[in-house]
Amino acid sequence: MTIYKFLQSEKKTDKPVDDPEVVTEPLTNKKADSECAAVPRTIHVSYRPRRSRTCLNLFLILVALLVLSAGVIGGVYLYKHLSHKVFRGRCGVEYMDESLYPDSDRLHYMEEDIEVSDGKYERIQIPKFDECEDALVLHDFEKNYTAIVDHDDRRCFVMRLDRRLVAPPTDLIDLISKVNSGYYIPKAEVVRQKFRVMTPPLDDIRYLGPYILRECLGYHTYELERMVGDGWIEKRDTGVRVLNYAESSGNKLMKFRLHYSE
Repeated sequence: MTIYKFLQSEKKTDKPVDDPEVVTEPLTNKKADSECAAVPRTIHVSYRPRRSRTCLNLFLILVALLVLSAGVIGGVYLYKHLSHKVFRGRCGVEYMDESLYPDSDRLHYMEEDIEVSDGKYERIQIPKFDECEDALVLHDFEKNYTAIVDHDDRRCFVMRLDRRLVAPPTDLIDLISKVNSGYYIPKAEVVRQKFRVMTPPLDDIRYLGPYILRECLGYHTYELERMVGDGWIEKRDTGVRVLNYAESSGNKLMKFRLHYSE
């Protein structure tokens, strides 16, 4: 760029005016430009790569599998719940106990509340009658145990399920249907059994299954040992308490006598 500078004089003279002084200055610094050219410039480029869809696809597949598994498990439980039939009813039996009433040929009548799960358990609530106390008798057909639950004394007595004397759930359901329809009233045979209460009580009753565990939780639970002979007339031992319970399942009225050493 060329810059013109005018020099003023204080007085005008007749001398011819000299040409203006011309100063030429470069717009760029050649030395600086040469130094900049020698140093390479760094160019910053922002690059945002596209996310891989593999992780997202795997996550979606995992979620789908979890949802599918939950649906299958829920469907199985729902099917078991809907197919799990529970029958409730009241069933009565007529019986003749010659040992208790030797001079009477009159039929006696006992009625009980029954809850039956198809193929799983029988829950029978026995009222107090004759010499027997009221109690709950539970037959677990999955674990093969029978429990006598005395809610008054907060005690349970367990023994092996005797399938020869206890009617299976299907037969008991059929009996309840016939009794409720007025088809007939069954006549039961009295069967007596004696047991010895084994002490001390059990520490862990989880092996007895969920049904007995639910009824006996928090109670003293004892195992029963079968005694020889089923006669009801016997010599009383000092310090032995006799407990009498009963239950009817099908055409049998079973009476249990328990010898409990206090």
